[in-house]
Amino acid sequence: MMSKLTPAEKVVDNSLVQAVAGEFPVLGGLASFWRDKIAERRAREVDQSLAEIEDDIQHIYAAMQNKVDVGHLKSTDFQETLASLVEQCVRDADERKREYLKKFVVNYALSQRPDKVYKDMFLQTIREVGSLHITVLTQLYAEQKTLSEQDLEVVLTQPNRSAAITIGMLSQRMHTDKALLRAVVLQAVSRSLIQTSEPTWAAVTDKSVIVLTSIGKAFVSFLAGEWSGIAS
Repeated sequence: MMSKLTPAEKVVDNSLVQAVAGEFPVLGGLASFWRDKIAERRAREVDQSLAEIEDDIQHIYAAMQNKVDVGHLKSTDFQETLASLVEQCVRDADERKREYLKKFVVNYALSQRPDKVYKDMFLQTIREVGSLHITVLTQLYAEQKTLSEQDLEVVLTQPNRSAAITIGMLSQRMHTDKALLRAVVLQAVSRSLIQTSEPTWAAVTDKSVIVLTSIGKAFVSFLAGEWSGIAS
């Protein structure tokens, strides 16, 4: 009759543990093994991100050559932007955020793009916000991109206009919790990407009207590949 193994003996008896112990008799070897595995995975993910970005740029170039600034692709500015955002793609677990990061790089390869000052500001924004923030901005952009700055000011002061969008309305369209969406909107307000109809943050509710600021509209237009500058 086989004797029962203690929990500790079961661990030692496990074939996987024995195999690992045989291959890596010391902890340093095990750490080195996992570092190599992580490095291999990161290398694959970097290669995949670079390939996807290159394919997108090639596709645009094939359709309209003068839309891509080939000279800019060789610049230190572009290469540093590419390296920074591809590295973030590898670290970020949010698939939607990774897609936005890759779009940023692709659109910064275009002839029509923001200058370095605005690019750096947009770069900081996309690094620090989540995909839900960008989705909210994108939803507003789809509704408001044809409205002038004057029109948007009127929408804020006349919430009964058909163009007015409230947090509650956006919550329903996006199937997102109102409290969560309010928090996201307030964070966008703090970054001067969204403006609300309320005089203070504390007064913002699901009935508050929200519009993109000129910076917010410019940021999303760049991500959409529709950069035309910032409205003054």
